[in-house]
Amino acid sequence: MAIATFALKGSYAEIREIALMAVDGRWIPFAGERDHALLEALAERDFVRCLPYNLPVDAPIATAVLLDGDGPIALYAPAPDMAANHEEELRRIAAEGIYPAWHWPAGVFDMPELPRRVDHVARSWSTTPGKH
Repeated sequence: MAIATFALKGSYAEIREIALMAVDGRWIPFAGERDHALLEALAERDFVRCLPYNLPVDAPIATAVLLDGDGPIALYAPAPDMAANHEEELRRIAAEGIYPAWHWPAGVFDMPELPRRVDHVARSWSTTPGKH
């Protein structure tokens, strides 16, 4: 995806500034391979993509929040080359968050198993008194 500012010069437009953003086939922005892999794994899940608007590049922010589990779960997929002290800081901040955290460790190549999906309709129906 591209965004640009331009000026009209007679019969043509001249680009002044341009910015590019990588997006997947669903137009969801991603910041690298791990972001992309996690978002692909979430393709059939309910989630919200977290975007670091007006934050520093290294701001500790969840990649996404999973919504179809036992409750919201913050998903963290730091860059594979993240320094150990920065990853420890990310884990500390995630632990202080309002949602439980799932973490894909920076030094681990394969993505850990995602939290399981919970069928909320079936669960609420089966626990309603007087209904079978």
